Amino acid sequence: MVNAPIGDIQLWGLKWEPFEVDPGSAQFDLSLTVELEVAKKVYLTFNTDLFTRETAQRFLGHFVTLLENALSKPTSRLSELPMMSPAERVRLLEEWNRTASDYPYTQCFPELFEGKVHQTPDAIALSMEGRSLSYHSLNVRANQIARLLRERGVVTQTVVGVCLERSLEMVVAFLAVMKAGGTYVPLDPDFPQDRLRYMVEDSGAPLVITTSTLSERFTGQACRAVLLDREEGVLQQTAEHDLPPLATAEDLAYILYTSGSTGQPKGVEIRHRSLVNFLWSMKRAGMRIS
Repeated sequence: MVNAPIGDIQLWGLKWEPFEVDPGSAQFDLSLTVELEVAKKVYLTFNTDLFTRETAQRFLGHFVTLLENALSKPTSRLSELPMMSPAERVRLLEEWNRTASDYPYTQCFPELFEGKVHQTPDAIALSMEGRSLSYHSLNVRANQIARLLRERGVVTQTVVGVCLERSLEMVVAFLAVMKAGGTYVPLDPDFPQDRLRYMVEDSGAPLVITTSTLSERFTGQACRAVLLDREEGVLQQTAEHDLPPLATAEDLAYILYTSGSTGQPKGVEIRHRSLVNFLWSMKRAGMRIS
């Protein structure tokens, strides 16, 4: 705020007027200067590495709008005065939020996956470290594990933990739980045993899909372990075709636990409808799902 009076300047018959000098660079990232005595103007100086001219002009527009509202409502608190123009407010709150689009909101992920299997059964669905599975092979394997899970009592929204090393089998297990109608909880085998125990107990998972080498992490817990390596003979004799669906779009697909940086980890429940909505939006955006 430049408002110090200059006073009379006597130059022995000469006339004078202020001359503005462009410093060529901004002293600060953003600064607003109000000159009342000489130039009688307001201007904004900004760092061009941080802001564009359009952004700076928008800042000035907000300042003008704030002053106009302050004059029209002098008894209002500053926090109550709007800074955006009506047109900008409509653009921000309404126009930019018109993102609604249609998606298969009544279907669950396994149904959409099975549709892809029928379209391109021989296409590669999973690939990792030199190994790969086609859509058909992935679907068959998931169907077999899903039938085993139903035989072990899995119904709609039964929570099933999945504790496997990062692998093709881990993805197969996730899909199998959803095909069975259950809700999977990913359990990282590298987590401390106390954390794994808490996640199983907190989610109420009666079953955990794992292997013989990882099963010791769940010793003494109330959950039962489904050891894929020991069940291989049973799985090879299990039917391969798709199962009749049990879950609906409103049922839970999976539960993800937070890092627990503020205390105990908390489970975030994701419904099939939310999962389908997310994947459909990625598809529309042309993003590759990995």
